[in-house]
Amino acid sequence: MDLPSHVLWTYALERVTAPNFVNSNLEFVLASLFFAALPDLLESTPFLIYLTLHRKKYNLKKLVSVYSFAIDINHNRQNEYDASFPWAAKISFYTHSFLLFILFALLLRSFSHWLSFSFLIGYGLHLFIDVFLHKDYFASKPLYPLSNFSIYGFITWYKTKNFSKYNYSLLFLTYLMLFWFR
Repeated sequence: MDLPSHVLWTYALERVTAPNFVNSNLEFVLASLFFAALPDLLESTPFLIYLTLHRKKYNLKKLVSVYSFAIDINHNRQNEYDASFPWAAKISFYTHSFLLFILFALLLRSFSHWLSFSFLIGYGLHLFIDVFLHKDYFASKPLYPLSNFSIYGFITWYKTKNFSKYNYSLLFLTYLMLFWFR
């Protein structure tokens, strides 16, 4: 699922399951929303920086072409992506590993219980959603880097026709109900 959708679904779920808590704990909510975006930010940012610094090598003249190239090779040409940028592919598997998620949550817990809990909610929901929405090259590898065992989802969101249209329509209806029927 795209990054904004992860954040929007996380907030919607928090509002539905614990509205009073969400209303009175802004720091928790902001942290969990940041953590919901974090797996994709950690995955894509180094790759986008690399492409920006090496624009001439890939004949990418504008920043828009850098972004378009990154999406195209990541979503449509995964064999080329893996062969040309194996380090970027590994970052994706690391940032979407349940094993590393649990280890980092335990590490965070030793510093802050509320931050650890917001990490579990935001990052955990991101990983959970991705299990169902990636059945291609980016299928979930929950035990990575110890194992390449993969869980293949039901669909690959960016290869499913009209997925984004239906997803954002459902988000719109969800938010309409959340804020209309307070």
